[in-house]
Amino acid sequence: MNVKLVSFTNQPLKVICWAFLNMHNPVPDSLEKFDMSESEQEELFRFIVRQPHTTVLEFVNTVWYFDGVSRAFQQQLTRTRNASYSIQSLRVVKKVEFADKEEYLIPSRIKSNKEFLQKYKNIMKQIQNFYHDLVNSGVKTEDARNILPLAIHSPITMSINLRALYHMLELRLCLNTQEEYRNVAQLMKNEIASKMGKIFVEPIVPLCEKISGDVCPSAVWCGRKDKKPLIRFEDINKWIKG
Repeated sequence: MNVKLVSFTNQPLKVICWAFLNMHNPVPDSLEKFDMSESEQEELFRFIVRQPHTTVLEFVNTVWYFDGVSRAFQQQLTRTRNASYSIQSLRVVKKVEFADKEEYLIPSRIKSNKEFLQKYKNIMKQIQNFYHDLVNSGVKTEDARNILPLAIHSPITMSINLRALYHMLELRLCLNTQEEYRNVAQLMKNEIASKMGKIFVEPIVPLCEKISGDVCPSAVWCGRKDKKPLIRFEDINKWIKG
C-alpha cells in the first residue's frame, strides 16, 4: 500500500489565517505582506478548527496518490463528493499478471486462515489465466476486464480541500470502517503530519471522539464499550437488511 501526499497549497497555515481574518479585518493583498508570527498562526488555526465555521479550510488544497489499493476501496473513496479523482482505466491497462505479482487485496481475516488463503490465491490465479486467454484471443481489454475482482490493485489520484479531507478522515478512522480504508486513513494522517506539520493532524480524530457524551453518532455501532448505540439494533435491522 502506497499512500503519498503529492502536493498541497503553499504556506497552508498562513493562507487559512489570512482568509479567516479577511472576514473581519482589513488584510493585505498578498501573503508576503501578511505579518503574523508562526505562533499566532498556530493559535488562530486551533481556534478556527474548534468552532463550527470552518469554511476557510477550503482554501488549502491537497493532492494524493494511492497505489496498492483495491478497486473496492476506490469505490468507497469516491463516495467523498467534494473531491476530484483520476482512476487508472482497466478498460485500457492490461492486468495479465496481477495474480502472479499478488497485486490484489488479501483481507487479514482471510490471510489468517491457511485453508481460505490458499483457495483465495488459487481463484485469483484462475481469474488471471482466463483473463489472459480472453485478451490473447482478441477480446478487447474493456470486455475482458469484467471478470477482474474488486480486490485487484490499481492506482488512483485525488485532489481534495482540507475541510473535506478532515470530514472524510473523521468518518474513515471509525472502527466501523473497512480495514483497508481505515489503514489508508491512518497513512494519510501520517503523511499530513510529516509534510504539512503536526498541527494539521490535531483535528483529525474519529467522529465519536469529537462529540461529547457516551453515545455513538453512527447508525451502526462499532462496539466501543465507552460509547452506547445511538439506535437499537432492531431499528437498524428494519432498514439495513444487507
